[in-house]
Amino acid sequence: MPQEAMMSKEEQAMFEKYLDLPTYKTYYEYGSGGSTIIAAIKPNIEQVITVESDQKYYNMMKESIHKVKRFKEKIIVHYEPKDWMRTYEKAMATPH
Repeated sequence: MPQEAMMSKEEQAMFEKYLDLPTYKTYYEYGSGGSTIIAAIKPNIEQVITVESDQKYYNMMKESIHKVKRFKEKIIVHYEPKDWMRTYEKAMATPH
């Protein structure tokens, strides 16, 4: 499982500043990794939805997430190699 986001320290500080706002409850992203984990450990974020287009990385993330109970209950990883908007619509239609 990725331990760090692929961003500078300044970018990560700004990213976390916005994640810490109490109005944010769901985090949605394209491309899973370190940012997925950063969002998942934030207490105000109730759900993380990520769309992954790389099959191998999707499998690794899915397997890693299911090993950590608090992530298994909080992170949803979708695999969609081409049509991400369709995956977004499917994710939003899925009961959480």
